Amino acid sequence: MFGSSNSLNKVHSGQMKFIQERVAGVEKHFGQICRALAAYAKREAKLRDKGDEVSKALQDYGEVESLNKSLRAALCETADSLTAIQDYRDVKVERLDARVVEEIAAYGGICRTAKDELKRSFDSRQREIAHRHNLEKTKSRHPQNRQQIVCVLFFIFVCQMDLRRPKATKRMKQETH
Repeated sequence: MFGSSNSLNKVHSGQMKFIQERVAGVEKHFGQICRALAAYAKREAKLRDKGDEVSKALQDYGEVESLNKSLRAALCETADSLTAIQDYRDVKVERLDARVVEEIAAYGGICRTAKDELKRSFDSRQREIAHRHNLEKTKSRHPQNRQQIVCVLFFIFVCQMDLRRPKATKRMKQETH
């Protein structure tokens, strides 16, 4: 009986290791993507600020130019066009921060939750295995002691319920959203 329990434990440990590696991979790569996108948004914002400075310089020069009216008009028109471009760039930066960086950054919390659930599930599984081992010892040593056997069976039941709880919690979250 212990041989099959050990093989199940190895399978469970292998599955847990696989899931841990997947979660760690997602956490690592999404973190890198998030940092890269945040740096990109920051550079884009700096470019927007420099564009505003150029636009202001063009506008200032256009306002003081009094001898060449065509130069004045061209400077003011260029400043207005550059200002419009910087407005679009500002919207781009805001959307990038709000819709991309924040969404990817949310995966950090999701990964932490997954790791916590996985650890809790593994701990519960280990407790169940220990209680099953204890049950076998109790049955072999004291087959007539029903109270002790029922007590160990109850602990096994509690461990099994702990294993099922994350699935029920996940289903309830999906139903509410």
